[in-house]
Amino acid sequence: MFKEFFFKKLIEKQLGSLSEDQKIRALAALESNPDFFEQLVDEIKTETDNGVNQMEAVRLVAMRHQEQLIRMLKEGGIVK
Repeated sequence: MFKEFFFKKLIEKQLGSLSEDQKIRALAALESNPDFFEQLVDEIKTETDNGVNQMEAVRLVAMRHQEQLIRMLKEGGIVK
């Protein structure tokens, strides 16, 4: 539970440019798919442990899971 709290706060910070409604939807997607997002975090950590900077690690992992991320964002009404 402690880990989830900090992860949620981190995500909220990263969603700063979205509208309040979009933030709520994005957090709902996160909460309804915790295993998927935990997998993403683990993959990003693996990349950074292997010397890739954090921004590039996020980009690489997001590209690997692009189809699933887009589907989730569309289903949640975050993007059209």
